[in-house]
Amino acid sequence: MAHVKYTTPAWVLGRAPSGEGNAAIAVLTRDFGLLFAFARSIREHRSRLRYSVQTGTHIDASLVRGRMEWRLVSAREATPSEINSPEARLHRARLIRLVRRLVRGSERNDRLYEAFEEGIQAATLASSTSECHRLEVLASAKIVDALGYLPRAALSRDALVALAGNFSKESITEAYEKRATLSHAVNAALAASQL
Repeated sequence: MAHVKYTTPAWVLGRAPSGEGNAAIAVLTRDFGLLFAFARSIREHRSRLRYSVQTGTHIDASLVRGRMEWRLVSAREATPSEINSPEARLHRARLIRLVRRLVRGSERNDRLYEAFEEGIQAATLASSTSECHRLEVLASAKIVDALGYLPRAALSRDALVALAGNFSKESITEAYEKRATLSHAVNAALAASQL
């Protein structure tokens, strides 16, 4: 029986050793949501996947669905990682941790993927620590909202407008002005989710 190979953009959210040279990779894909795929021999020196599949990397992943699991058969870096500042790296790590904490099961969620991707890409443009903090408020709220945890009824109209915008300087500033409301709503959603 021939297996179908699916190629999709993905973000690597983490990896864990599995066996002698294999690894289990957590990837947030555009087409399938959060998946845990196994990569054979990825930890060996001869592996071609070794360098392109690092946590926080944006890749074009080729996946094969087996009977019990997904397998990562090839990957190439889609966009080179341009995050140089420690603040931006910390922002990326927090967004990865938030997605891994809240997403359960594999289900396509375009809003989640776009919010995560835009939040990470906006971090490459952040020039200061305060800009990263502003960006993190908006990105976290958009991710929690995309997953349906954010109580929209409790938010003010201005906070909802900030959520509806993209990651432009104006939207980030507007969200930062409403940070108390957004942060309270995100924290309440996290507490209510019990995840």
